[in-house]
Amino acid sequence: MDSIKFLTVMDIVAIHADAMEMADQAPAALVRADLLESAAAHAKQVAWYTGAGIPEVVVHLTTRVALAHAFVDGNKRTASYAGLQFAATNGGRDPSPREMIAFADHLIAYIEADPADREAAFAEFVAFVEQWFQV
Repeated sequence: MDSIKFLTVMDIVAIHADAMEMADQAPAALVRADLLESAAAHAKQVAWYTGAGIPEVVVHLTTRVALAHAFVDGNKRTASYAGLQFAATNGGRDPSPREMIAFADHLIAYIEADPADREAAFAEFVAFVEQWFQV
């Protein structure tokens, strides 16, 4: 796990600014820095304590950043870009624009899944991300 490059809170704040700029919007205020810190720490904990692979960590990080609602606006955008950045930083290939949209769709499907369907939605999300790491 030492070779995994984790995103810091400041990395995610910078990603948020970029994501908002791409949408022609000003960055929104960071109102829950503690929850953003928790989301970033969760990714490390999942990797270190469960031995999760990078695709699974991508899903955990993305989901936790989205659910933290750390910013006034743009949380799912920020989460999606953070997940994509984390994947790319850790050896994932660059996804196509269509795959980027599908990534965001998987995030929303997982977040909105009924509790009975959440495990399957998580597995589908991880399987989707795994394709970026296949040689």
